[in-house]
Amino acid sequence: MKAIITRPVPIREQAYDTIKKAILSGEFAPRAVISERELCEQLAVSRTPVREALQRLELEGYLSFSPRQGVVIHESPIQSPEEIFTLLGVLEGLAARWAAERATFSQLESLRLFLERSANRVVDDRSAATVHQEFIDLILDMAGSDRLKRLMAPLHDFRKHMMAVGYLKPGRLSQALDEHQEIFRAIAAHDRQSAEELVRNHLEQSLKAYQVSLSDPVQPL
Repeated sequence: MKAIITRPVPIREQAYDTIKKAILSGEFAPRAVISERELCEQLAVSRTPVREALQRLELEGYLSFSPRQGVVIHESPIQSPEEIFTLLGVLEGLAARWAAERATFSQLESLRLFLERSANRVVDDRSAATVHQEFIDLILDMAGSDRLKRLMAPLHDFRKHMMAVGYLKPGRLSQALDEHQEIFRAIAAHDRQSAEELVRNHLEQSLKAYQVSLSDPVQPL
């Protein structure tokens, strides 16, 4: 976590947002243990705003305080991952269907080039989650619906967290990249039904990987 707290937004709010993003992105992995002192050093702020941010995150279910260990990240800040993935399947599936109908040649070429470059950019679970988000953003641009983008926006942080955790499962990274290629080929062929079905299957596999990763032990940071 490289962010440095600045002004004028209240420092406790910046600390809260920064730590929450680190949890949802998978930078702070499930069951990881972090210290308040290290957080203060990384954010370059005093202990009080960090403690206030952590207490707020504790109330929201993202973490807990352990007298002997420190701050423990909860296994899943998401109460119903199945519900989140179902919603993503409906919305992202619709985006892929519309993309197959509406994508221009230049948009398809941009997505093709993006997928070529993305294989070299994916080096860990966090970079993979970022690539996935950019992939979905390109499909949303092809779909051409601002309303659909707004409906999906509240799920952004949850998606990034769950994808990052799921990519901890051995083999999931390469599998997901192959699934992206399959989705692209369906969109490029203007095959609406296949594009939607492939996106839904991709998310089903992502949910399974997320659940497997949560069941495996994670070493403390």
